[in-house]
Amino acid sequence: MILRGDHLLGAIAVGGAVVALMLLLRGPGAFATDDAVNEFLPYLHDIGRIWAGGGIPVLSAESFSGGNYLIDFHRTPYHPLTIGLSLLMYWSGSLTLTSALFAFVVVSATAYGAYGAARILGIGKVLAHGVAIAAATSPVMLDVYTVAWWNGALATATLTFVVWAALAVVRRPSRRNVAGFFVASVLLFYSGWPIALAQYALIGLVVLASLWQARPFGFDVPRNERGARVVALVGSAVAAALVAVPQVSEYLANSEVLARTSTLSNASNKGVVTFLQLAGVAHPTSGDFWLSLGGTYRYWALPVGFVSVLVVLAVASPTRWRDLRGSAAPMLGVTALALALLTQLPERFGPLLYPFRSITAVGFFVALLAATVLSRSAGPWATRRVLAVAAGYTVLAGVYLFRIPSPLGDDRMQAAATAAATLTAVGLLALASRPRLRALAYLGAAVIGPLYVLTVVSPLYGPKTPEVAAAFESAAYATVPRADEGFIAQVGAGENDAWPAYFSSRYLIGGSAVFNGYDPVAQATYRDAMSSAGPKGTVKPAAAAYLAQPGEAGGSCRIDDLGIAALTAVEPLDKATEAALESCGYTRDAIGSTALYTAGAPVAPAGAPTTWDDGLTIDVVERTDRRVVATVENADGAPARLNFSRMWWPGYHAELDGEPVEVVAADGFAVQVVVPAGAAGELTLEYSPRSWGWSIPVGLAGLAAACAVIVLAGRPRELRPRLGTSPAPSAQEPSS
Repeated sequence: MILRGDHLLGAIAVGGAVVALMLLLRGPGAFATDDAVNEFLPYLHDIGRIWAGGGIPVLSAESFSGGNYLIDFHRTPYHPLTIGLSLLMYWSGSLTLTSALFAFVVVSATAYGAYGAARILGIGKVLAHGVAIAAATSPVMLDVYTVAWWNGALATATLTFVVWAALAVVRRPSRRNVAGFFVASVLLFYSGWPIALAQYALIGLVVLASLWQARPFGFDVPRNERGARVVALVGSAVAAALVAVPQVSEYLANSEVLARTSTLSNASNKGVVTFLQLAGVAHPTSGDFWLSLGGTYRYWALPVGFVSVLVVLAVASPTRWRDLRGSAAPMLGVTALALALLTQLPERFGPLLYPFRSITAVGFFVALLAATVLSRSAGPWATRRVLAVAAGYTVLAGVYLFRIPSPLGDDRMQAAATAAATLTAVGLLALASRPRLRALAYLGAAVIGPLYVLTVVSPLYGPKTPEVAAAFESAAYATVPRADEGFIAQVGAGENDAWPAYFSSRYLIGGSAVFNGYDPVAQATYRDAMSSAGPKGTVKPAAAAYLAQPGEAGGSCRIDDLGIAALTAVEPLDKATEAALESCGYTRDAIGSTALYTAGAPVAPAGAPTTWDDGLTIDVVERTDRRVVATVENADGAPARLNFSRMWWPGYHAELDGEPVEVVAADGFAVQVVVPAGAAGELTLEYSPRSWGWSIPVGLAGLAAACAVIVLAGRPRELRPRLGTSPAPSAQEPSS
């Protein structure tokens, strides 16, 4: 399943062109918006710090909430691309370089994988390039995944390789092809995109079901050789799932303390495709056809992408159903339909949040289906049929334009964009009807999509620049504590004069430690106690009143126990809370409309011991992200409480001179060690994932199983799909 180097260069050219255009049109922050700059880039910096220091990213002492990388596994700390980017982010500190390189890699990889999948199905080079460009530059990929939901972009890129590899195994289950499928599956599981698991399962079921068809995906597979393919596919998939267990096992083991629950919402969604959704195919500035019916993001200003134009060309082509018998088209259609139904599930269906995130996978299979249909359109195109399809497309575009409020925010712009896209589609239909110009129409259908997204839609959002980097040089940031001076906490949601935005996780980029980091999967007790406003790190003003309450140790406040050196309040605090903070020793400064409360005395470094009962003396010897070693002496006649500025997890344990001592959750979410009366010696507090004792052996067993499946993979004869005018290229043939 290896293509020639020139095909790789073509994919690299696609990625380079897209990144260059996005940077030109949007500025240096083109790929650093929303979740990318509020979560992925800050935590990439932190993950890189841990890798660079010789550690393994399991727990971060510099992010009280959101710092458990085995709970927030969607940040993909162990994916090869994440490891490389995290080190780049940490060493360079450049948001633009890191985010642009990420976008370049995933767009290029998506194009390369999609091209490989198309070619192995026997689709001609021109149409295969169209599939590659359509998959790599879909509007959701360019305007959502590469700029915000990075794990979605990573999963989308990997999924194209999974499909390519699975088809290669169906054609010939050689050791190289089976190994490729196993590696692609592992990378998909480590992409941190939960909905990708549902996509993988659906696609896998269709591929397995195809082996009971006369010609699975168009290949001539002898009946007596199909069992080997089932064993290779199922064995590799199971082995890959076992290898991925250590990444998710801690999340599963700690589910009882997490705030996220599996509930049904948006239950009125019945999974019915409406007329307006169908009309949305012809509307270039709507995602309605692809998105969840009634979902939160239903009317985003995102073009459907010109996969729909490939579909229009396929409908207008002279290809008939009987021409597709024995081809891959039926199974591609079944897969696209299954994924489309997945997008129609409620916004939160069990553990799947926003199932509409499968839209890129749907588009990929629709593009493969359309290309397969077009590859068999050898006869002349009927003028009447072309005109009828062009008229229908135009009518649908017009209906949608007048039925749905303008997602672009400007009715004239909306009308002009729709007219331009409609004329483009009609023009491409005219070109495709002429045999000599058909190849140009196919390429135009793919190229015009990303150009439309980049030149028409992107400028509407305005240039986006990474203001975060400039903030580190501001006078306001000089007052912010660093990681060795304690945490900074953020109260309130809104514009912050001390920072370019209100997401406290961004402070990680500048070397500060954050108390309430970006934490989509938080502890339930912490979120309740802090009156959290959501996963993005902001908490409500009531949290400040909670922090100013008396602490566990004598004379302390909760804000002392938790090691918070500074607190920024975007929203005003009531006088009683301000007075309570003042009594805790915190003074107020104003930076514009933002109030900054700072501790009057030095605060212990992030993750260190903070406060303790009278009679207890302590001297810290070692402090890392997962471990603290200190000499302690409890001269009192009663057990003493020792608080740490760390989020409590069940994996924490402590020993005093090798003997276990009790670790409890102060207030339900902070680490507290109970030192026995009269005890003295070396105290060690350490976090060890409690699930790794069994999950790592499971992962190793998965590797062993994969090796066995690969070694036992047979070498049946080479199989090719029967295609009318597009023979399978010899460049696709596996070398073994």
